[in-house]
Amino acid sequence: MKYAKCILGAVVLFTLLITLEMLKYSRHQQSEKLDESVLDILSRRLCGAVPVPKHINRKWPRSGDGNVYVPCAMDNSFSSDAKAAFAVAVVLFNLSTCIRFIARTNESDYLHIQPSSGCRSLVGRQGGLQPLDLKYPECFEVGTIHHELLHALGFHHEHNRWDRDPYIRVLWDNIRPRDKGEFKKRPSLNQITPYDYNSIMHYNSLSSSKNGLPTIEALRDGVVFGMASSMSESDIERVNRVYCRGPDKPTI
Repeated sequence: MKYAKCILGAVVLFTLLITLEMLKYSRHQQSEKLDESVLDILSRRLCGAVPVPKHINRKWPRSGDGNVYVPCAMDNSFSSDAKAAFAVAVVLFNLSTCIRFIARTNESDYLHIQPSSGCRSLVGRQGGLQPLDLKYPECFEVGTIHHELLHALGFHHEHNRWDRDPYIRVLWDNIRPRDKGEFKKRPSLNQITPYDYNSIMHYNSLSSSKNGLPTIEALRDGVVFGMASSMSESDIERVNRVYCRGPDKPTI
């Protein structure tokens, strides 16, 4: 009976999502394809299990002392000022969580902080030398460094949450074509914490605009977003839930 209810509920959710997608397409003539991983999240949550997005499986391991050590190596071409700015951001991150970004010695898996034309990071632990791009000085604000480090730990943007629709609207016609992938929904519940306009992982209203018009608008009055200068309380809470509490295994 339990599994029959689960299957029936999943079918109902599937039908509801298809209907909502069709309505959204007819209204805006622009919709995202229904992501199977999102359906998986909904059906599993209905059955009492919370799914694990793939990127959460790429966790950095926790040591016996309860901390998570993430080795970092800064490219030698960075100036002393750049290295000092990065060190300040790392210290602030370490103070808030069990994550410890440390100088690499001989670890095989590590972040290689390298100069670039922008600010970029892969999502989650990749194995081996893992590039993290930071342009100096544009990318050396504390908030920007925290943003990229959170990506490296496995976190997506706040506006990519699958449950974002009651909070923001993505204005697809104003986004540069090459950047539209940055606005797609991802199979993330962000640790089942409330949607956070103040997250350091939230884009601002003009991000990737091709015409100077907004690409994201809030669906709540008086909300300002994408202006954070450091991790929010929710950002810190999410890191601690994934890495610092309970068994050292993928959880969400």
